[in-house]
Amino acid sequence: MKRKKPLSIAILLLSALLVLTFSLMYVFAEPVSPYIKVLPEETSDSTLTPGNYYNISIYTDYDGSDVWSWQFELTFDPAVLQGVQVRNGDLITTIKDASAVFDSGDFDNTLGELSLTVAYFAYDSPPAPTTSGPGTLAYVDFTVVGYGFSDIELSDNTQLLDPAGFPPIIGADWHPDQIGHAYFRNLHPGDADGDKYVGSADAGVLNGAYGTWRGDPLYVRESDFDLDGYIGSADAGILNGNYGITFP
Repeated sequence: MKRKKPLSIAILLLSALLVLTFSLMYVFAEPVSPYIKVLPEETSDSTLTPGNYYNISIYTDYDGSDVWSWQFELTFDPAVLQGVQVRNGDLITTIKDASAVFDSGDFDNTLGELSLTVAYFAYDSPPAPTTSGPGTLAYVDFTVVGYGFSDIELSDNTQLLDPAGFPPIIGADWHPDQIGHAYFRNLHPGDADGDKYVGSADAGVLNGAYGTWRGDPLYVRESDFDLDGYIGSADAGILNGNYGITFP
């Protein structure tokens, strides 16, 4: 990697501190329990270079004993991640009841979509088999194919159901605040614009978002290098430490 002579960003930090003085604090809200969310919620790992595998799980904290079915779809950036396979989790399985059915859905790695993925207990007459949470709906495996950022978002079809079916125990259409999405980045810290070079353009992005919290309209997650939900002096220090570096 190449290092140019670092440029001072003292002016950047000074102006940013002024922004911070007048900033409002925005609180990032976790999904409301009971929820279905993607784990890990945030990944920033520059060692996940193209050719590596990346794995997530779809998890619910619901602790009731009336779980009969679940379903979800998700989207991702196909320029960064490509779907490989979906594996059943531990919530609805044949170990719990022999009638369990699992459909892994299909990846569209051009559009960056995983189609409807479902599991349920099949039955001919009541009572329906059920199981208890919390648990993992499914594991989703990706291959890293590029550098950049990717939101991993669950669709409005995400649901956790009891035998009645409606209203759902958890339903993204009805209660989107019960759904938790995820974020993946494999760029080197300090590279906010994804060009593999840490320079003035990245400093400009950080400066525009300095002093903001996650949830603020001015917050730019690509500049939150330490993923703590706040863009401040720690992020500026990371950028300054890598300033002038071109990464391979």
